[in-house]
Amino acid sequence: YSNKSCILLSDENLKSQTWTIQNHLAEIILQGTLDKSLSGISAHTPMPYNYEIDFSSIHTIGKYKITIGKSKEFYIEIKDHPTDFLVTDMVG
Repeated sequence: YSNKSCILLSDENLKSQTWTIQNHLAEIILQGTLDKSLSGISAHTPMPYNYEIDFSSIHTIGKYKITIGKSKEFYIEIKDHPTDFLVTDMVG
């Protein structure tokens, strides 16, 4: 299994906001609280607040919804071979 995480870039301070990850059945399978920002604005982080959510414990292939606080949400997808498209893009 590989490490999996996402970096949240935000204009708002989200410290202490709760986050959840739900599967396709809307069951919460992982949750936590955002800690302090990893960094401020830099060459690699264009926004003032940056947080990491680690979801390495998720091994089942599928689409998942991540919710931050009560209103911010986005989707991620766990795939068997997530970087296969890169080879096609580079060679094609």
